[in-house]
Amino acid sequence: MKKKTIIMIGIIGIFVLLGIIVLIDFLMFKLRGDISVTINGEEYLVEQIECIYEEAKNEKVTFGKAFMDSGVAFKNSGSSYGMYEYSFLISKEEINIEPKIRVFKTNWYRMYIIDIDIDIYEDNGVWNADVSVELNNRTYQETFYDIENNAIEMRVE
Repeated sequence: MKKKTIIMIGIIGIFVLLGIIVLIDFLMFKLRGDISVTINGEEYLVEQIECIYEEAKNEKVTFGKAFMDSGVAFKNSGSSYGMYEYSFLISKEEINIEPKIRVFKTNWYRMYIIDIDIDIYEDNGVWNADVSVELNNRTYQETFYDIENNAIEMRVE
């Protein structure tokens, strides 16, 4: 009888501990998502992501290879209202660019899920990109032409 009680208390304790860990993760990381980049149909993995909050404060970004699909998953605190700018380097033999995706956060307490998909392709010697950003089930799409000479900068909210 005592062993069963001890086991039940241990199981309940583990579930409570897991719940606390999930709650802390939710409270600490309110901006999260993934970035997937293809260059002429080939997957390109982003190596570093930077996030700058509108008041020129750098946000620490945690990122790593996404398990569900191709691309890189990231998360950062995003605990304030306002503009967050994500930038990352895409550098391959043929191309060297740094896209900037600006996310305007209208609720400091709400979690934002950002999925960035960039398809870069060469057309008659000119590099173009189709950029799609899904933010909380709303999709923003834009095509950028001659991206070596014109920056990829996109704002979503």
